[in-house]
Amino acid sequence: MGQRVQNFFRVNSVDILSDVFHLGLVWRIVYGVFKVFVGFVLLHFHGMAFFDVFHHFTAHELFEDRSDPLIHLIEPVLLRSSLTVTYFLAAYIMFWGALDAFFSFWLLRGKVWAYPLASTLMALFIVYQTFRFTHTHSAILLFFTLIDVSILALTIREYRKKVLHL
Repeated sequence: MGQRVQNFFRVNSVDILSDVFHLGLVWRIVYGVFKVFVGFVLLHFHGMAFFDVFHHFTAHELFEDRSDPLIHLIEPVLLRSSLTVTYFLAAYIMFWGALDAFFSFWLLRGKVWAYPLASTLMALFIVYQTFRFTHTHSAILLFFTLIDVSILALTIREYRKKVLHL
């Protein structure tokens, strides 16, 4: 097992895109597990306004520094929002996080069956994120969508290499 981990983290100058692909998969696993955790946390706040949840998590920061610019930037936006944390949001975050982690794990293990399934799911999610972006114009959403597009392109590349033995 130690040799496998050591080989994974060595830089392969022959195929740097494969190394980037593997690092992207590790990122998706960590990020997916994090999303599952956040979804469970959000279940605790079902029905609360986003402002109340935000205030709950930033109260200690406000106590230490009332002039924190990031908090003062986000707070007015959330205060005007009538959105509440729902089971749908928590389930949505947990579902996509679990799928990201699951498929990324199997892609990292090199399972051929995972490539087309993961690619299809990523493509569907990218389409949904693009649709959401047209309504929200969120720079953060655009950033994560571009990362997903890059990982999708690398996934397709790795699949072609594996299947066609290029």
